[in-house]
Amino acid sequence: MNASSLKYTDALRVTSISYATAEYVIFSGVPLKQDSYRINNGKYYITIKSDVLVLPVAPAIGQQWEVTGRRMIDAVESGDYLMQQHTYEAPAKVHCTLPEDGEQLIRFIAKEKDFKGIGDQKAMALWEHLGKGFHDTLRKDTPESRSTLRELGIVPK
Repeated sequence: MNASSLKYTDALRVTSISYATAEYVIFSGVPLKQDSYRINNGKYYITIKSDVLVLPVAPAIGQQWEVTGRRMIDAVESGDYLMQQHTYEAPAKVHCTLPEDGEQLIRFIAKEKDFKGIGDQKAMALWEHLGKGFHDTLRKDTPESRSTLRELGIVPK
């Protein structure tokens, strides 16, 4: 195990949640290029071990996260491959970022149980109507943003 005293930052797309209780969670994913949804490198994966209370939301498969902190690097055999596992235990900073790409965002919203009642069609309508303004509209709780979501049938009238 190689532990570093330096702080690193990685971006990842969650592919598995291996452990979750009311207090603690361990989740892993593939590394992403900074400011992109594309996979960065197939030779390592990232694992985050954290108290649930410091996370802004519960991790879910498909979410994109950014993590900063000290990391440990382990060599892990996966079938015939030798991969690296970059583990951030109790990271200094961790936050969830929704996918920016339309197709990924539609799939994420349609499948995520926290968006109950929003399937593929409504998610696609959201993306088609809001496009790149999607995140800004949802972050703002203004009469205008609620009106826009009401028109799309997302917020009750």
